[in-house]
Amino acid sequence: MSIVKRINYFLISLVLGFILIATFKQPVTYENYDSINFVKEIPEIQLNIPLEEGLEKGAENIYNQDEFTSSDRTNFSPAWTIKVKTYSDKGKLLEDLDYLKKLGYKVYSRFDKNSLNTFNLYIGPTLLKKDSLLSLEELKDLGGFNPEVLKYD
Repeated sequence: MSIVKRINYFLISLVLGFILIATFKQPVTYENYDSINFVKEIPEIQLNIPLEEGLEKGAENIYNQDEFTSSDRTNFSPAWTIKVKTYSDKGKLLEDLDYLKKLGYKVYSRFDKNSLNTFNLYIGPTLLKKDSLLSLEELKDLGGFNPEVLKYD
């Protein structure tokens, strides 16, 4: 018997098997289930806004663009950060970063802007300069660091 005949017999028996199962086996039905009855109507809501009154003509430009300058939008109070130390060895940076994190400081690092081979370790930022100054004094007491307070950028 050739392989093609075997495949044909297998496919025919597979189809006949599905037909027999479909005729004698009843589908499973689940009668005990909890259903939620959703309300099919959308409730009417009174917003107490007069919709008939539209904007007056020309009211789209009620704000004068000259009043808003870039200095108005960026006139925020400064934030402060502490530059702890500059590192050329990434392993030592990670070691000190973990050490300061364990002490409870919010620590982060960045590449030095002047050199791509060095990293800076920072604590902060804080909104009040006196908070940064307190942390600066604590770091000086720890030793091994040369901290300075900077404006956060």
